[in-house]
Amino acid sequence: MSNVNIIQNKILELSGGAFEGLFDAYVFKKFGFNNIQTLGVQTGTDKTTKGTPDSYALTEGKKYILITCGSVTDDAPKKIRDDILSCFNKAKLALDKDRIQKIICGHISSNIHIEQFEDMRSMLGDIEVELIGIDTISHDLAYKYPSLAKEHLNVSVDTHQIFAIEDFVLNCDNSKINAPIDCAFFYRENELAEIAESIKSNEITIVIGASGVGKTRVVLEACRKCEMEGWKVFALKVTEIFCMMILDTMWIKKVSIFFFLMMPIR
Repeated sequence: MSNVNIIQNKILELSGGAFEGLFDAYVFKKFGFNNIQTLGVQTGTDKTTKGTPDSYALTEGKKYILITCGSVTDDAPKKIRDDILSCFNKAKLALDKDRIQKIICGHISSNIHIEQFEDMRSMLGDIEVELIGIDTISHDLAYKYPSLAKEHLNVSVDTHQIFAIEDFVLNCDNSKINAPIDCAFFYRENELAEIAESIKSNEITIVIGASGVGKTRVVLEACRKCEMEGWKVFALKVTEIFCMMILDTMWIKKVSIFFFLMMPIR
């Protein structure tokens, strides 16, 4: 059985509240939100509550992205349609339509037909609606966000050696061994520019230096800068044996080397 199928089966086993928790974490990472507010689940639990929408995010343009999700499989198109319409019910949500930028609907149905989707879109006029079903979620968890599959579904789809950039930060800070890297960055503009330019111009960039001088932090900031410019960044966790093989080959001792895999988004 493929990882995608395993993830789909695990999603289907989730309670409504657990699915909402997974979907919130998923859209937060997928769309790069700076904030998200959950209304449909009690804080600290998987118990559902009544709320319209289930979650929302405020954009930099001060408009709202409304998020609805449901684990209903019977007559899923009707449930999704009702969820969308509830966002325009003034008795449930007193928000002007022009303040709504987009509606994201998460669901676990695998049979939403094109005609049904077009019918839902026609209700909203200029407001964008995006349906994200179990197929998209499962593929994204398998190939893009394996940490979410592990955290929410207890499904391991990799060896935990390749991380998205923010997962790498969490992994480092949770180790309790190294100095925290989830902190503000100041004053190293020249080094930052030099590393960022090297990453773009060369296939391999290696940063070396004594322990504690801030290699990880400045590389992290350079990679974030490249990511903002359209590159996809992954951090590769290398075993000590592999590191020593590289160090011995390069005649370098007692330094740390950090590897970041980067590719342009096409």
